[in-house]
Amino acid sequence: MKKILIILGFIGLISCEQNADPDIYQSESLTYFTESTSANYFVAPGQSEYRIQVGVTDASDVDREFTVSVNEEETTASPNAYSLENTFTIEAGEYIGEVVVNGNFDNVVDGESIVIDLVEINGSSIADFDNQFELTFFRFCEYSQASLVGEWTLNSEFWDTSYTVNIVAGEDEFTYIAQDLYGPTGFPNTQDIIINVVQIDDTTFELNVEKQGAFNATFAVNYGLLSIEGGGTLDTCGEMNMILEFTVAAGTFGEYNEVLTKN
Repeated sequence: MKKILIILGFIGLISCEQNADPDIYQSESLTYFTESTSANYFVAPGQSEYRIQVGVTDASDVDREFTVSVNEEETTASPNAYSLENTFTIEAGEYIGEVVVNGNFDNVVDGESIVIDLVEINGSSIADFDNQFELTFFRFCEYSQASLVGEWTLNSEFWDTSYTVNIVAGEDEFTYIAQDLYGPTGFPNTQDIIINVVQIDDTTFELNVEKQGAFNATFAVNYGLLSIEGGGTLDTCGEMNMILEFTVAAGTFGEYNEVLTKN
């Protein structure tokens, strides 16, 4: 009899363990942004989209629609910089759906962002965590020397003026020559300026201008040959932003922001 009771007790213990569900299945169904709550979106010319994953803690045997909205108070990007539908779907049997944002390259302003709120979903609740996503826009063009040669506009802080210059390819794909860069200033002995591009990663490019003669500084006093040197950044969509130091044998005139923009 004692053996029978022990066996029955053991069977009962096994039965209780098999019927006990993990806590996750007993909890409320929640929906949230799964991977992160912010990201950078490099918008390329032409068709371009960014997909943001949204997850639910349980699967359903039917498709479930979820709704998002733009948080206008926190969004800094113009509405014409992107397009976004309000409703998306997590398919039956799946735990993940996606919010799709389409960037408009022509209207994107670097550093501006859209903030997206999860609003509601059929058969689940919006979590009180990871329920808002900030997507920051940046224009992006594949690096191509062919697209960066040609006519540019120099906006010169040193001269407090702007004018058109021509840039041609140098000895390799990362070298450029700004022809007679300061010629329009009217000073004598103006020189071509060599600008080197340094690729840091797929989206980051820096500029290096080694010390070189630019023109003869015949101001109120003839200072002789004036040299420039410095560096900056390259926006592969067509901007070279440089900080250059202007020096002569007698000393320096200081550093100035010289910006070239592709025409």
